[in-house]
Amino acid sequence: MSNVEIEFPWVNYGASDKERKTRMTELITQNWSPFNGYDIAAVFIFCMSYAWAKDKTPISPPKGSGSIPPSAFKKEMRDLMRALAIAKTGDLGIIKKSSGNGGYVRICEDYASAGFDEVYNRIKNRDSSISAENILNEILNEVESKRAEN
Repeated sequence: MSNVEIEFPWVNYGASDKERKTRMTELITQNWSPFNGYDIAAVFIFCMSYAWAKDKTPISPPKGSGSIPPSAFKKEMRDLMRALAIAKTGDLGIIKKSSGNGGYVRICEDYASAGFDEVYNRIKNRDSSISAENILNEILNEVESKRAEN
């Protein structure tokens, strides 16, 4: 196992904010959510990717210690996080710095934070005729359409 994997830190999604923690818990436990039964890392990765795809300005999550353990992030998730950071910084060397200011995990935390409220609101407040399964497809299709325009 490489040092990059060993040094992967706890990830902050903003659990120190009670409302955000409650909303995140709803997304993984409520029947109305397409993330029901998944873990928080999956929601984090979706929100991060959504914010990147929508060109959202990164926003630091509420301060606090890491709230998602490193073990929650599969190798593929970590690779996606590294890829986003490389694309953001243009620096392949970013993959050697996982934590702290300027680390790739911090970059991803900021993107996940930027996308979280919109993703939550789109899912929670969707038209009741749109199923939990179809809401993610609707969001993804919207992002794809936006990318096709550019």
